[in-house]
Amino acid sequence: MNKAVNDRYSKDIANYTRLLISNYRKYFGRKGVLNSDGLRLLNELIRMVVIHKPELSRIIKEVRKNPTIENFMKFAERILGSEAYELLHSSINNYYV
Repeated sequence: MNKAVNDRYSKDIANYTRLLISNYRKYFGRKGVLNSDGLRLLNELIRMVVIHKPELSRIIKEVRKNPTIENFMKFAERILGSEAYELLHSSINNYYV
């Protein structure tokens, strides 16, 4: 039972991460820093990570201190692997198409 709950939160963490990356223009400002809506989602993500993935607590707290796209992508790479950069690339390029 505990493993099933943990798997659900792992999926939620990955989904929140995907949401923030795929909506880059909505949640990040011009200088690549999370805006207020993005910070709200990041805070939800932090709560889940601290409780269910404590090994990632240090890196997510660094993102909270300095919420730039570079720092967030370091965290996202740990969660999603290379998919994180593919999502970011498609999110940025689709904006200009």
